Amino acid sequence: MISLCFKQFKSQLRRLLFCKIINIIILIIALNFSLIGTVSAETIIFKSGKKMEEKILERTSEYIKVDIYGVPVAYFMDEIASIDGQEMQGGASSIPKEIILSVSDNARSSLISLKAQVPFGISLGTGFIIDKKGIILTALHVVAGAKNIEAKLPDGSVYFVKKIVGYDTRRDVCILKIDDNNFPCLPLGDSDELKERQSVLAIEASSEYSEGLFNGYREFQDEQCISFTAPVKTGYSGGPLLDIKGRVVGIIITGQLGKKFSYATPINLVKPLLLNSANIIDIERFTKAISESYLYCFAGEAAFNSDKLDLALEFLEKAISIDSNLTEAHLYLGMVYAQKNLIDRAFREFDAVCSMAPRNYLGYYNRGIINNEKGNFNQAILDYNKAIEIEPSDPEVYHNRAYTYFLKKEYDKAWEDVHKTEQLGAKVNSKFLTNLKEESRREK
Repeated sequence: MISLCFKQFKSQLRRLLFCKIINIIILIIALNFSLIGTVSAETIIFKSGKKMEEKILERTSEYIKVDIYGVPVAYFMDEIASIDGQEMQGGASSIPKEIILSVSDNARSSLISLKAQVPFGISLGTGFIIDKKGIILTALHVVAGAKNIEAKLPDGSVYFVKKIVGYDTRRDVCILKIDDNNFPCLPLGDSDELKERQSVLAIEASSEYSEGLFNGYREFQDEQCISFTAPVKTGYSGGPLLDIKGRVVGIIITGQLGKKFSYATPINLVKPLLLNSANIIDIERFTKAISESYLYCFAGEAAFNSDKLDLALEFLEKAISIDSNLTEAHLYLGMVYAQKNLIDRAFREFDAVCSMAPRNYLGYYNRGIINNEKGNFNQAILDYNKAIEIEPSDPEVYHNRAYTYFLKKEYDKAWEDVHKTEQLGAKVNSKFLTNLKEESRREK
């Protein structure tokens, strides 16, 4: 009897020990999974406020690579505020607030609000004084063909421009002269010394400013231009692009495009015009000097940017009838046709831009959109690829290429472009993002 009880006790003890061992093993496995989850998923907070928790595959002083649905996606350190609570200091930093305020305050007294009576209405923009004798720089499209140009200073005083020192239709530059002395002026910098990802500041007549980075030199409308990330609106046209020391490195020429990045004419390309004072003309001669085709083109752009599509169509078709080689007129006419859903006509205009100006990325980008609309997905991808090769900083191109990859069911490539779009500071269409997530999960 004692032997039987002892055997039962040993059997129960073995079972108890076995259960204990199993519980310990389960606990260890659970702890390991908990530790693995903690280590692999890191909290990344961006300067834009965006937050993600993803596994970091690679980390350097310049960038990190994270695993997004199995796709490695790179982000620059200068876009990241912190990783797991640790503040990041890598890459090019943004301009400190006190420097921005100092630069904008110093520039304010030299900024000019321009109001020009052009052949087809009133044109508004910014100019800036570069010489105490009243020499003003601005963009030509702000004042082209004007019968009179009103220059308003920050103190409220108003001058009427009487002389044009020089202008360049290809580079969209105009130099104005007002009569008086001892004006505060902005110093000119050296645009050749700009370094990629260097901080710059765009500023307009109201002293509103937009901070960004120098992307490099790009071809825009057949001319070498500064590409920078600061988004600007119409009022910035003709305003100065400044370095952090407050020196002018460019004249803003693309405020009307309203992109997440913009273009400026390098100041070093403007300096030769300043030395040629022999070409000074009065305002009456200036009104007649600008070719009629340019005036219609500029008017068409202004109408397009004001959503007056019928008026834009009339002006741009007139410009091309006078001079069929105006690349910019073909580009804007294509955008008018596209908004009017005249797809074949839009394709014809964008195709002309690609042929006439092979380094104009907007021609390829817009032709890509039209090819996508037509269902020519492979050709659309080729057009987007060419646009990105010329201008790698426009998030809209990546966004549209992502959508085309989605339609082609190439979801990994679509995700790469989605995250590149976000990396460049743009939002991805929420409905598209939801559809992409659903299709990606279904495929796996």
